[in-house]
Amino acid sequence: AGTVALVHFDSWHRATENVSDKKRYMIKFQFARMQEPVEPKWNHQSRVWAPGTPDPSPNVSRDVWDWLCGSTDQNCNVDLDDSASDLLAGSEHEPEPPLLNAAYTLARKGKTAVPQLVTAMREHASQTVDETIAKTPDNFHGTNPTPSPAAIALSTIGSPAVLALIEVMTDKQWWVRAVAVSVLGRMGKEAVKSVPALVEAIRDEHWWVRRNAIEAIGMIGICSEELISDLAEALGDEDYRVRRNAAISLAKSGAKAASTVPALIPVLDDENRYNRFYAALALRRIGTPQSQTALLDYLFKSRWCPITTKDDMS
Repeated sequence: AGTVALVHFDSWHRATENVSDKKRYMIKFQFARMQEPVEPKWNHQSRVWAPGTPDPSPNVSRDVWDWLCGSTDQNCNVDLDDSASDLLAGSEHEPEPPLLNAAYTLARKGKTAVPQLVTAMREHASQTVDETIAKTPDNFHGTNPTPSPAAIALSTIGSPAVLALIEVMTDKQWWVRAVAVSVLGRMGKEAVKSVPALVEAIRDEHWWVRRNAIEAIGMIGICSEELISDLAEALGDEDYRVRRNAAISLAKSGAKAASTVPALIPVLDDENRYNRFYAALALRRIGTPQSQTALLDYLFKSRWCPITTKDDMS
């Protein structure tokens, strides 16, 4: 009692069957980061990652640590042997931990490692597309995409990999394009040169590419008037995941998205409950009289009465 854990959405995403005769309640709070970290936000004793315990994937831990610290310095352009390259090239049947370490090791080469990592990323995407779109009883639209070790390594290289990833965005396979866009989003502001290509990707024929492109724009944090207009248009996309990311990116834009209030109001009645929430969040963060009035009107219509129960309907 009294313990709170904040975990990544995909770390625990499935409940077990209730085999008791009692009701089981779940209260789910969903958090969305509104800006990428720029500096440590906790009692920060040391800039160097030091776990203090054995770590089977130190490169992964260090990458997350650096991201939380707002750092993009990956100590690139170092000379390394070819063992990591050989391991990544024959990755199809290798376990994930050594592959991740190999990919991060290659990333330390900087720009010179980009072509090989891009090739590995393409191959992995082509091999996993069927697994990605497979439908399961508890996930009818397919599984959430898991980036390959090579894709993760490219994101740590940052700006030296941007031009190569923009080229990959023209690939004929939608899943390869979607992965490239996702990597650019993980780079944050390092991928600012990709914004024109990402704007084009908002109108890609496949919803997953559109979804990732809108998310990437929000993570990069560019809020031009033209981009705001593109995001407002995406609120009417036929796919609910694209609409959701458009609402989240507009929420990140805050008052700069004031012109999108008329487009956000219909999303308050979206078929998807998460979309309704993020539309409300965007209206709250925009903070203009028009957005506040729209939000209050919606909340008064949808207020929940905690007193009413099946035993007391009065």
